[in-house]
Amino acid sequence: MSLSSLAKKRILLAGKLILLGLIVWYLIDSGRLDLRQVSALWQHPVVLFYLFLLHLVFGLGLNSLRLKFLLLAIDIKMRLGALLKLGLVSQMFGLVLPGLISVDGLKIYFIIKENPSKGKALIFWSVFMDRFLGALSILMFAAIGSFGRDLPTALGMAAFWTAILTLAITLGFILVFYTHLRWLDQLVSWAEGHVSLLGKFRVQAFLEKMRGNRFQLGLGLLLSLATQVTYVWILIEVGKLVLNPQPQFMEHLYILPFGELFGFLPLAPAGAGVGHAAYSFLYELVGTHGGADLYNLFFLTYCLASLLGLFPYLFNRSDIKQALDENTEPAGPA
Repeated sequence: MSLSSLAKKRILLAGKLILLGLIVWYLIDSGRLDLRQVSALWQHPVVLFYLFLLHLVFGLGLNSLRLKFLLLAIDIKMRLGALLKLGLVSQMFGLVLPGLISVDGLKIYFIIKENPSKGKALIFWSVFMDRFLGALSILMFAAIGSFGRDLPTALGMAAFWTAILTLAITLGFILVFYTHLRWLDQLVSWAEGHVSLLGKFRVQAFLEKMRGNRFQLGLGLLLSLATQVTYVWILIEVGKLVLNPQPQFMEHLYILPFGELFGFLPLAPAGAGVGHAAYSFLYELVGTHGGADLYNLFFLTYCLASLLGLFPYLFNRSDIKQALDENTEPAGPA
């Protein structure tokens, strides 16, 4: 990595950390974030256990199982234990690599390293599909929550368009992978034949693999939905400690998944700062205070759980350093 490239990365990271600090300072100064609420975790060990269960068993566990099924669809067999270890290490580095995209870059690098004969493109698309199914399940829950009759006007239009967007994406997903659209295949084949860059991405080959393994694809979506059920349930339980007054269930069902989407923004590690502000803003729209405190409890336990990735990292330091030196991304689909 060149000196100028390293300097740019450090400047970018410093800028994002400054932004994170400003957001957190504003939330504390305005009374929206009370760091003393962290003591609720130690006063309620059952809640602490629930949060660790969410991060390690339902978050890491179900997501690793989902990725395993998607990799099987492209004829890659990886042990669940190896994927759990990879997910834990990636999650740990997600604390210092802002946004979920950089975390996925680490996963892609190591899966390619373990399966060099499979080609980069199919692995890239499988990890992309893994992330897509997770995002789709979040949108589905947000759309279901948008049917709550007591959502305020400020959320009304956003809820409406969330439902429309979810419906459109779901229909597109079904049409592309569960039906045979000849015109789509012809369009993709034409594009890959006439644009050399697109040809390297092997979209047609990936479509054929997924269509031939629709059961694994559907199972991946079901696992994503199961993760969301657990996520919403546990955070509703945690919210009983810090939210005042308690929102209605349908308000929770819309706000929690919608706020979760901010974790995709490559602004701060694990959605820190942005997630705090989003939860605070969304809960205030329904007349509830403590949204930032709720996200803070989630974020802190996420960090603690992610630090367990230090153990597998110690046995793979040289490989991980090489992955980070290559910007945590493969050289390009091939």
